Amino acid sequence: MPIYEAQNEGGTAEDKFSFVLFNAIAFKDEENFFIFTLIKGEMRMGEFHLKDGRRCIFEEPTESAAAEMIDYVKQVGDETDNLTFNSKEFSLSVEDEARFLKSQHASETSFMLVVRIEGKIVASLGMQSNPRNRLRHRGTFGVSVLKECWGLGIGTLLIEEMIRKAKSIGITKLNLKVRTDNYKAIDLYKRIGFIEEGKESRGMRINGEYVDFILMGLILD
Repeated sequence: MPIYEAQNEGGTAEDKFSFVLFNAIAFKDEENFFIFTLIKGEMRMGEFHLKDGRRCIFEEPTESAAAEMIDYVKQVGDETDNLTFNSKEFSLSVEDEARFLKSQHASETSFMLVVRIEGKIVASLGMQSNPRNRLRHRGTFGVSVLKECWGLGIGTLLIEEMIRKAKSIGITKLNLKVRTDNYKAIDLYKRIGFIEEGKESRGMRINGEYVDFILMGLILD
């Protein structure tokens, strides 16, 4: 995916602006500098600059990223109890992961997104929907970010990009589960527009203790 650094006539890329340059659109808000690329007439996020000045790249991982994805999943699984697994419970081989990524890349109803900083995968999001006609309008997703990158807004940007892409493939309802005590995540989802739709008791058990889930949803049309 091509990336275009840009400058407008009235100032530098550090100024607040929105403009079109060649086949790229750039936008600066109060915290992050974004560059979107136009591919086949569709706007896709290419890169953005975070609060700490580092540059991040969005991409859809292909099978060539299988080994990196396994390393990422094992690391993030051991950094938080908000996920349903840890590194010892993730047993996919590189070959199995490659096949999974290939299937996601080819799917018309599901996809994956990752964020890289200096080439390293630091966040991922998977959106899954059922290919059956009666169910394919619904999507379920999960998002994770390495602990070293918490608080930089990466999760928000991933979800916003996921929503854009989900709409483009016909998803009209997004669903998620979140721990009832994961207050920061719940607040994030509500700010984006998700609402609480119910609860699931004993959704997970960690060290003998049960954890409940809040069920949340977002209508996209």
